[in-house]
Amino acid sequence: MGLQGVSFVVPGRPRPKGNSKQGFIVNRGKPNARAIITDSKSTKAAVAHFTGACSPFAPASPIQGPVRLVLAFYMPHVAKPPKWFVNATDDGVAYHDKRPDVDNLTKLVLDVLTKLGFWRDDAQVVTLIVRKHLAEPGAVGCTSIHIQELFSVTSGKEYAAWLATEE
Repeated sequence: MGLQGVSFVVPGRPRPKGNSKQGFIVNRGKPNARAIITDSKSTKAAVAHFTGACSPFAPASPIQGPVRLVLAFYMPHVAKPPKWFVNATDDGVAYHDKRPDVDNLTKLVLDVLTKLGFWRDDAQVVTLIVRKHLAEPGAVGCTSIHIQELFSVTSGKEYAAWLATEE
């Protein structure tokens, strides 16, 4: 991937990572009892769609160092916007300030990209820029993703030196 990064677009309406609500308890009443929590059907479908769209861009090996991630979610227009709705702000961008929440949209992306091996752990994402816009009228929506390795870590000494400059 290198310092240049990779950018791609996932077509389709951006979907949030829902709360894990379905669950059951194994070995109820016994010392080794544990809860099994699963994602809802809609979350599983969203993860499957997103995984399929992102997998062609997955790197051969995960990023080792810190990562900058820029996400832009383009949400479809509502069928009938309210009378007070203004399509664009002063800067010409139409923002989407309704549900789903931007943090839930981001969770799904982070989980899928981690699973696909873009990085070892999503804790490596040290810069996260997220925007939620309205898509063009009539468009279904999409998610724009830009991933950039901030620098390549080849040794613990390099990382320690970089860390010292950040403090």
